[in-house]
Amino acid sequence: MNGKEFFKIEGSGNDFITILDISGNIRRDEIPQLAVILCDRNKGVGGDGIIIAQKSDKADLKMIYHNSDGSHAALCGNGLRALGLLSYQEKLAGKKMKIETDAGVFNIEVTGGNSIRNSFNPAQIKAKEMSIELDSRIIMGNHIDVGIPYFCVQMKSEKELSELDVEKTGAMIRNHVIFGPSGTNVTFISNTDQHDISIRIFERGIEGETLSSGTGSYSSAVSTVISGLAKPPVKVKSPGGSVIIGFDYMQDKIENPWLEGPAHIVFRGQLMEL
Repeated sequence: MNGKEFFKIEGSGNDFITILDISGNIRRDEIPQLAVILCDRNKGVGGDGIIIAQKSDKADLKMIYHNSDGSHAALCGNGLRALGLLSYQEKLAGKKMKIETDAGVFNIEVTGGNSIRNSFNPAQIKAKEMSIELDSRIIMGNHIDVGIPYFCVQMKSEKELSELDVEKTGAMIRNHVIFGPSGTNVTFISNTDQHDISIRIFERGIEGETLSSGTGSYSSAVSTVISGLAKPPVKVKSPGGSVIIGFDYMQDKIENPWLEGPAHIVFRGQLMEL
């Protein structure tokens, strides 16, 4: 990896180390350690995760994504936009492209400047108004799978959301036995009105609160809509910024979902030693 070029890209505060490995020199079994080393914010480049872009037989590129702890994630929504912008600017694809992931093939479009739109798979509603017990408290939420699982908790107010200890409560929910050994991601939601929500996110693999998450924004929008608290399109505000989520909803079915939001290439560099 000595001398290998990388890009640092952020989408709504979610930051990624991205390597264009078009020749396929990086093996899948090398990526977990690479993620841990490079995502370290003191000894590495620093990032929430690493994106390796390789050739695809099904799309313009294939995106392989690993979290900062080395764990694999089949999908990263903000990562899709980050790679889409980079692919366009590096002339690997046009304004409209397809990117293959381990969760399927998704459509990406550069809609203008640094604004990128990506498609999603239809969300699967695993359970509505599901209750779990935490330290003698009952927490209610919607369990939704958008390619990766989320437990979405509705808060009573913006104040309650802002004062919540996301690290503590999120970790307890993430590791709850009901979600099995792989656990779940967690979002906490507050409604502003029928088309605006605020969220905070606890992500497994990062094992803490993140500034933003594309899949977290998508699952939260779905959660509020199926609960009758919002109507699409939904503007989702997280500490890292805002995105727009749109989809068709009828009889507990989600169709034609998309996300539109910003991405920025922060810098490019050379990896000297690993």
